[in-house]
Amino acid sequence: MPERPARSRKSPAAAARPRPAACPPYAKSPKRFLDQLVRDTVRTLTPPTEPKAFLHALCATLSPRLDRPVRLRFVAFPATLDVSGITLARDEEYLVVVEERAPELHQFVIAGHEIGHVRYGTLDVHYPAGLPAAARRLLSRAEDDIPWDQVVATATRSPAAPAAAAEWEAEECGLRLAAKFSKVVGAGGGRPPPPPPPTPPRCYAQGHNGGPRIGGGTGGGGGGWGGGGPPRPNSTLSGGAGAAPPPDPGHPDRPAVLLTGQHRRPLMRWDLAGCLAAYAVPAVLLGVAFVIKVPLLRRAWQDPILRATALLLGIGAVVFASLPPAGLHGINELTGIPNFAGLWVYSLLTVYCGACLWLIITWREPPSAVRRRRTRLVWVTYAVIIVGLWTTFLLGDHHVERVRDLDTYYAGTPWMREFVLLYLVAHLVSALVAAGMLWAWFQEVEETWLRRAVIFLQEAYALGLLFDLAKLAAIGARWSGRDWDWLSTYVAPPFAIAEAALVAVAFIAGQAGPLVAERRRLVRTYRRLKPLWQIMLTVSAPAAPATGRVSGAALRLELRRAAINDGLLKLAPHLSGARRERTLRAATAAGHPECVARGIAAAVDILVAAELLHAPRARDRPPPAGLTAPACDPGTAGLTAPACGPGELESVAHALRFHAAAVDGFRHRTAATEGLPTHV
Repeated sequence: MPERPARSRKSPAAAARPRPAACPPYAKSPKRFLDQLVRDTVRTLTPPTEPKAFLHALCATLSPRLDRPVRLRFVAFPATLDVSGITLARDEEYLVVVEERAPELHQFVIAGHEIGHVRYGTLDVHYPAGLPAAARRLLSRAEDDIPWDQVVATATRSPAAPAAAAEWEAEECGLRLAAKFSKVVGAGGGRPPPPPPPTPPRCYAQGHNGGPRIGGGTGGGGGGWGGGGPPRPNSTLSGGAGAAPPPDPGHPDRPAVLLTGQHRRPLMRWDLAGCLAAYAVPAVLLGVAFVIKVPLLRRAWQDPILRATALLLGIGAVVFASLPPAGLHGINELTGIPNFAGLWVYSLLTVYCGACLWLIITWREPPSAVRRRRTRLVWVTYAVIIVGLWTTFLLGDHHVERVRDLDTYYAGTPWMREFVLLYLVAHLVSALVAAGMLWAWFQEVEETWLRRAVIFLQEAYALGLLFDLAKLAAIGARWSGRDWDWLSTYVAPPFAIAEAALVAVAFIAGQAGPLVAERRRLVRTYRRLKPLWQIMLTVSAPAAPATGRVSGAALRLELRRAAINDGLLKLAPHLSGARRERTLRAATAAGHPECVARGIAAAVDILVAAELLHAPRARDRPPPAGLTAPACDPGTAGLTAPACGPGELESVAHALRFHAAAVDGFRHRTAATEGLPTHV
């Protein structure tokens, strides 16, 4: 990688000073150190933030944790120097000086590099003798009278051999700080949009009791295809109207599971609700979405939106892990209470619904007394529903275990009827309210992956409403003397399973989708910059080779950008705005589009400047008349348009890769026009 800025070292007296005890030191790891420092700095700012203002605030945040304050200064470095940053260790402060003509993104690399040297106490790796006395005398002047070019030139004399390990440690700080540029000051920075409100899974899934039922109901009324229900009039099963079922030989107090006689209807062939994999898929997806949220939850536990989201996903995963028929039967056997699994699942889903409404209220309304009052109302209401579930379950007669058709089997049983209706009404209300809020949010969402997540949730809510309608229709049919139990046992559960899977996919897409898209963009940009980076390796040799593995697409991209920008800073005295303008006109006249012509012109300018740099006495020969390079910002000099931003760098690299013949032809024409040596 290119040579990084030169630095001075702390004086021996300053190095011996202890850190203040009141401020705990930051983590030793560069990644953890930068993450914690940036988080502490962001809390002190109000977005949007200018890049230089953020760097000043970063130094102010770091100062209390060091033996003296850190101050940042942007100055124009002499064109003859190969450095773009320096730290002056004065007795009263650390003065970090950064090249003001560097691009804003590269200023983050330089400042982060210098801050890394200050943080890790490696200011002496370049200049063991410390800050020269001549530089100290210049710095003792009034702030407005300090000749910064002389200070920088004096402080960077007689450098020592670089220490690879210390240099890479500081370089990693600079690269990691630059990787956070767009998050703290760029477009799309600031607080991320809140997650979309999720939808609750709606299923107390049904399954068979240890095997398929081939007989009629356990009671005179018949309770669906897999077994009977409480006695009801006009029954036609083999036991006769109101006939008592034979006892179970193993449990004399419990009706037998299997009965002989003519069954009312055969089992459905597409029995998705009895399949273990049908519940495992949404359980795994909800668990994955929960795991993705855990790191964010650990860093921002106080965020109510994250807490509500984690609660929803965690409960959803537990519920669907419990829903397979064998799991429900195991819960009943473990507690020794028939149908206790129904109470367990319905209670968890009611908490899920309350958390869903809590999330929506927290997202839609700013912090206020009204929001707190509505949140308390939601939790009080759903707490009352849970108490009602337990009360009606304890008062009802539920001695017959039903893991597939609990809702319709007990639809006419006192107290158990209210138990089932409480759970269904709670789910239906939360679904309707959340669906309305979700539709209003969809009109405002613009981010691509967030819109996709909202679409998934809209589809999930539609399936959830179909689940509720199927369940209520089956129960209503029971009350009117009809047999629509197949709606509850076979039709409703697949809707709930698909709904839960879509909820999990929505959260995974909303969380992981932007990360995957961003990584793809970083890798694509990294590869596009390769031709320009290879040229810069001939201009400035790496001064801080990586002592460890460079991981992460963002870190590798910033490492390559830093190398390119370092090379451009070194080429600055030989770059020419007039040369670029002349090549731009020629490329446009040759039929190239303007965007391509600009990249070709900048590439030709860089190639000619690189040849001039390596030519004999290139450093002593002034640029030809009329070829002074304009700066990126008015009032500065020495840098050219290619260094103004990442977009220009990609344009130059694109020209070098796909228009190499045109670039080579214009380069030779430029050399002949300016009377440069023939090898140029």
